Amino acid sequence: MKNFILLLIVLVAGSCKTEEDLFCCAVDDVGYSFSLINEKGEDLLNKNTPGTLNSSNNIRLYRLDTENNESSNYPRMGYSINDHDGLNKISLSFGATNDDLIVRGIIEWSENDRDTIVLENIQAYKNVKVLVKITYNGKVVWDANKENNSGIRYFQIVK
Repeated sequence: MKNFILLLIVLVAGSCKTEEDLFCCAVDDVGYSFSLINEKGEDLLNKNTPGTLNSSNNIRLYRLDTENNESSNYPRMGYSINDHDGLNKISLSFGATNDDLIVRGIIEWSENDRDTIVLENIQAYKNVKVLVKITYNGKVVWDANKENNSGIRYFQIVK
């Protein structure tokens, strides 16, 4: 992952004409994924699991502004669910704005089931943001500064 980030920075740097333009293009390293399982260890993102949270595209995302108003109208806001070695993982995007280092969102799994997520980023360079901490329902679930962190932005939630 770190090699990929370095390669990406080199490619961006190569596309700029002067040293001042070194980070001329926005390159955000803010991707992450997670899985949801029940207490039996069953994949809740698998459509065939009883009680699945992945039925009929009912998942809704809302981004919270500084006054806790919910919005679903940010560009590039959405999610994808992919199978990874028999376990489904979901990746979320709450949209992008250039100046937000803390992004707060709501995941609505169903009408009666909502979770909150907070994504903390740092401004690594002029136009480069890097995700450093993820808090899910008030609990830190991934932290770039933890010694046992493998660098992969992945966590698992038991519901």
